[in-house]
Amino acid sequence: MGRIIPEKPGIRNLQSIKKGSYILTVPKWWVEKHGLEKGAKLLLNEDGYSLRIYPLENIKRERSIELDYSKIGDIKILRYMILTYYMQGVNKVAIKLGESIDYNAKQLMRDMRLDMPGSEIIRDDSEYLIYSIPSNIYPESLDEMMMQLHELAVTAHKESVDSIINEDISLAKDVVNRESEMLRIYRKLIRNITLCSINPAIAEEKGIKSTRELLSYVLASRDLNRIVYHSIYISRHFLSLGEPNIDNKVKDLISKASNRSIEMQRLAVESFIKKDLNRVFKVTTIMPEIRGLEDELDRLVIKMTRDVDRAHRLMMIGREIRRIAGFSVAIADAAANRILYIE
Repeated sequence: MGRIIPEKPGIRNLQSIKKGSYILTVPKWWVEKHGLEKGAKLLLNEDGYSLRIYPLENIKRERSIELDYSKIGDIKILRYMILTYYMQGVNKVAIKLGESIDYNAKQLMRDMRLDMPGSEIIRDDSEYLIYSIPSNIYPESLDEMMMQLHELAVTAHKESVDSIINEDISLAKDVVNRESEMLRIYRKLIRNITLCSINPAIAEEKGIKSTRELLSYVLASRDLNRIVYHSIYISRHFLSLGEPNIDNKVKDLISKASNRSIEMQRLAVESFIKKDLNRVFKVTTIMPEIRGLEDELDRLVIKMTRDVDRAHRLMMIGREIRRIAGFSVAIADAAANRILYIE
């Protein structure tokens, strides 16, 4: 029986040597697991109150994965897996094609490169399609990526509401069609957060000081992605009405709630990036107003709309705006956790 690798943390004693230096032995199982030998270089990096040890060669090593299309069979599942590996920071994704692949499925795989910023196809033949995605090719900071996604979401929100106010169906359709671009930015942001957790050099370049700070970015990014989703769904609900013909009083309440919700989102993202606790508190004070406007909208719609399905769709527009406000509060909470850091 081979040696069992311990699952629980172990305790080791710090030892002193001559000239005031200290040494600490590392477990044999850890050395063997990472294929290290005597003389291997280890990178030490302070992480909050911890000291992380990285095998230097493993940091430089390309992370790759191979997927067999003939075993997966479903192009939607394959796409989901590829995009997930992209966000996990993988450098190379190889797809073994097999005889069952048809032209349309393979073309969809080729087009998937557009959904993964920084990727390129380095092999495309009857046996394999291989994407290459180098690690450190993104010049923007995490904050810049967050601001980019935030501004796209605000624009989608504003134009979704504008399409309602002006009963502009073509504008609403245009907003819905932007979803893929906003998801591209989100995936790039998550990939960069992952790369920061893997490689301390990338984290330092992006201005990240600890794993704990990265966790705040994960939470804020997830909530910002939900805001994107709900901003787009404002347009989806409007388009589902069929014949718009929305009462001006309903439009006015939607506009008021939207403006306040966008203000909350801006304050929340700014509080996170600028580490501003005052903005955090301002976000929380607006939320009751949003709930009040939503309740007022619901009562008005029920009073003025006889068609139950139409009333439900109009009220769902108010729900999406309130949800955007709710996720703005969640971003502000992530900002508070980032600001009120304690070791």
